[in-house]
Amino acid sequence: MGVRKVVGAHQSQLTGQFLLESLLLSVVSIVLALGIVKLALPSFETFIGADLSLRQQDRVWFGSVVALIALSVGLLAGSYPAFILSRFNAARVLKGFRVGLQGGTLRRVLVVSQFSIAVALIGATAIVFRQLEFMRSTDPGYAVNQLVAIDDIRNSEGVTSQFQSFMGTVSAQTGVADVALSAYTPADNTPAGGWNLSVETADGATMRTSFEHLPIDSHFLSTYQIDVIAGRGLSDENPADLKSSALINETAARFLGYDNPSDAIGKRITDTWPRDAEIVGVVADFNFRSLQQPIEPLVMRVIPDQFGVMTVRINNADVGGVLDRLRATWREFEPTRPFQYRFLDDAFAAQYQSEERFGQIFGLFAALAILIACLGLFGLAAYTAVQRTKEIGIRKVVGATVPQIVVLLSTDFAKLVLIGFAIGVPIAWLSMQSWLNGFAYRMTPSIVLFGAIGLAVLVTALLTVALQALRTASADPVTTLRYE
Repeated sequence: MGVRKVVGAHQSQLTGQFLLESLLLSVVSIVLALGIVKLALPSFETFIGADLSLRQQDRVWFGSVVALIALSVGLLAGSYPAFILSRFNAARVLKGFRVGLQGGTLRRVLVVSQFSIAVALIGATAIVFRQLEFMRSTDPGYAVNQLVAIDDIRNSEGVTSQFQSFMGTVSAQTGVADVALSAYTPADNTPAGGWNLSVETADGATMRTSFEHLPIDSHFLSTYQIDVIAGRGLSDENPADLKSSALINETAARFLGYDNPSDAIGKRITDTWPRDAEIVGVVADFNFRSLQQPIEPLVMRVIPDQFGVMTVRINNADVGGVLDRLRATWREFEPTRPFQYRFLDDAFAAQYQSEERFGQIFGLFAALAILIACLGLFGLAAYTAVQRTKEIGIRKVVGATVPQIVVLLSTDFAKLVLIGFAIGVPIAWLSMQSWLNGFAYRMTPSIVLFGAIGLAVLVTALLTVALQALRTASADPVTTLRYE
């Protein structure tokens, strides 16, 4: 730049050159980015389970946004050299002029900003996966392992026409501990909906309300290993249980004002379909929806017309053998329809697939952010090393060791990373608190979690700087002092 000014270049020419170069880099980057997007889009659509193709009417809008991004990035990136550096005096530049505090401050602000974003994304990713781990490790109130659900029972004519025989054959098979029928499974996150009813409350009044309802048979509690905390469960040996008995959960008992669940036993439920019922038992709360939602009042009773799922509890390790026998039994009774089954622990985990994808996408963005931040830090370290070349040579001459110089060069960068950490952590904390508020059961982000993130980011940054610092510190001081 100094030579060009000496031979007659005007400031406007230098400004135009800097802006043009920056715009060209931005345009090339946008073109490469669009190519990567085109190649990655099919896999990304499969991953998130959505179609992201642009409609015809959106293409002009999309092209305009991309062009605006290319123009904005090019102008912003080129503005500093174009409007600041091009004003410097040619003589000062040729004498080895150093960019002053203004440029140094800008570079440090950019590095701090990059690490703030990286820390915020890493923190958000960590919170997402900790929440997923928390939900998967939380007891849902029933034993989800070793359960196999067979769907489409109601629409299988061969099974429904010989239902008792089919149930007896399945129950008698080796490896089958218990068999239950229900409208849906707790792992499906699809309750049948509100059931309008009238029920006597603890103060003797009749409350008109709406409860979630789950049609079940008498083996449901034993198959899912759900505890009865007051009264009793349903029994095939009691004809009334098949017609006019009902179970409620703890939440329903509390909702009705019964601090002692036993006090709810014997209360009548009226104004219901298909007939009124009497509460014979209160069961321990279990999650019949995902942990994103609180447990709501639930009533359970026998309504055979609404049974759509058979759940089989397997009691040995020969899962494959049990499934083969179930498949053979199904074909015997229903040769025209396929045997469809699923493990409930898989269905339980599938409730949180969207959160898992969310976390993986955040993780990808966090990795890219830390990569970009480290690139910026490496560039700043290289620039600083060049600026302090003579200083380093003098320090070595007067006895400074290589480790001391590496620490000297790294300390300033560690401060930038720590400032970025201090800014990024509150951003991650506040933004993810609003996301966590969408879960009825949630973990609490700990200081230890963010401390581990800070340590990891700091180590990554220092390793990035260490290579450049070590190379500079190891240089021969004679060569260093001859610099310029």
